[in-house]
Parts: sequence; structure tokens; C-alpha cells
Amino acid sequence: MLQWELSDADEPGVAILGLPMTGNGARALLRGAPPLANLRALVTRSGAFADMLVLGWPGLYALSPRMSSGMRELAGFVLIPLAIDGGPDGYAVLGVTGGCGRVDYGKSVEVERMDAFVLLRGLYGEEPKVEVDFAIPDNREAVLISSRTSSRLQTGAFSNVQLVPLDEVEFHMSLGMLSRDQEK
Repeated sequence: MLQWELSDADEPGVAILGLPMTGNGARALLRGAPPLANLRALVTRSGAFADMLVLGWPGLYALSPRMSSGMRELAGFVLIPLAIDGGPDGYAVLGVTGGCGRVDYGKSVEVERMDAFVLLRGLYGEEPKVEVDFAIPDNREAVLISSRTSSRLQTGAFSNVQLVPLDEVEFHMSLGMLSRDQEK
């Protein structure tokens, strides 16, 4: 059962990477599709190379060899080798192969309205048809994880990792996007 959203903790002093590619390429990579060429990231903000690093695209993360190793035996993901210009070897992009249908934004709680945007709380959707530890909703670039994965990540004390219970996840969405999604 998926109960958490995985994201970076935005810890101070942590390096930020950029992965030059199109939005469609990033979305495919996030969903575990093999890249057309070897992946090479650039350091866009220098700092410590934490266990989890952002790559400049929503939900797309680079994982250290230590974190990659700690996730063995979990289901619903692939690790795609990543070279980092001026950085350490052994990092990999987390590609999520598990799916969980659509997020039902109508079940989220409206926290605040700001012009054409709304702040919502809570990600509610379908459970995966097969048991997985990692999944991506069809209509959102977010990495959802099982309690088993959350426990493994907390036990490993990996750096720059944030785990948020799905009913506490807060996110902004345009009113136009919200109404289009609810029409589907």
C-alpha cells in the first residue's frame, strides 16, 4: 500500500544537478524508460553530494551508490546510470516503473486560493494493481512509496531525503488544470 511521497529535503549546502533534456524525455525517464543516450548531469549549484540529489525536473532524482544499494529487493523501480560532470561516480537516476492510476484531486482539501491557483492538501488515488514499493500516478510527477520503502529509507539514514504521508502532501495547482483533470 502506497502511503508516502518521496522528495528531496532541500537540505542547505547540498549540490543541485541539471539534466539537459526535454520535458517529454524527463517524464519518460521518471517512468523508467531507457534513455536514448548515456545520461550526463551538470552541477548547477555546488555543494555536498548527498544520497539524493535533484535533477531539475519534478520527481526526478539522482541516488548515491549507498542509497541505491539500500533499496535492493524493493519493487517498482529501475536505476539508470548517471555521469556527473565534476562529481563522484556511481550515481543513478531513479526511474519508477510502478503505476497507481490517477490522483483524484477532488478528494484533496483546498487550503488556500491565490488568484488562478489553489493550494491543495492530500494525494488520494487508486492503489496499484500489482504490489509495488514505488509508483507514479498517471496524472502527476510524484514518487509515491510503500511503508516498507519508507522504513528502509529511514533506517538507512540517507541524506537529503524527505518522506511525507500522502494525506499531508501540499501542492499548488492552477484552477484551469484542476478543472481539466476533473473532467477526465
